[in-house]
Amino acid sequence: MSHKICVFCSSSDNIPVVYRKIAANLGKIMAEKNDILVFGGTSKGLMGSIANAMHEGKGKIFGVIPSYMKSHTNYEFCDEYIFAEDPRIRKFKLDQLSDAFIALPGGFGTLDEIFELINMKMHGFHNKPIIFININSFFNNLKLHLEKIFAESFAKSEKKDLFYFAKNELDAYKYLENNFALYRASKFSKE
Repeated sequence: MSHKICVFCSSSDNIPVVYRKIAANLGKIMAEKNDILVFGGTSKGLMGSIANAMHEGKGKIFGVIPSYMKSHTNYEFCDEYIFAEDPRIRKFKLDQLSDAFIALPGGFGTLDEIFELINMKMHGFHNKPIIFININSFFNNLKLHLEKIFAESFAKSEKKDLFYFAKNELDAYKYLENNFALYRASKFSKE
């Protein structure tokens, strides 16, 4: 059974190569598993790296793009383009299409998108897996900050399982596969 996995990540071409390799490895694994990539739809940065690996592996790709960003930077091999009027509607469409969410290294957009989904999960609006892939210790400081939020009771400690910090793409996929069963058994599943 294939799953639609939304990957949030950088669209910058000016980032270290180590991040591109991990994005490409994740895309390769997703294609091998016959999962579907749901992403921001651009050919640049980590988005381009994961999409290229999916395309090379004959994986299916959905690009969700704000209408005002229709341009030559859109990834040309998307199986489906979904256009949204603005960034908020785009986030809603990404959520509705996807069975799980992965954050690779990225900037403010990546953090905005993944934290909105964590908040929605905390309030019971979905039960989909959420993963940060902590390549090159990119998310170490964020992880420490989230631990402080729980330690000082700004969030309830029983909510620590809202998300997972994976060591690499293989660890992330193991977590996903273990948690898809829980998601399918939840009231939120479409299956």
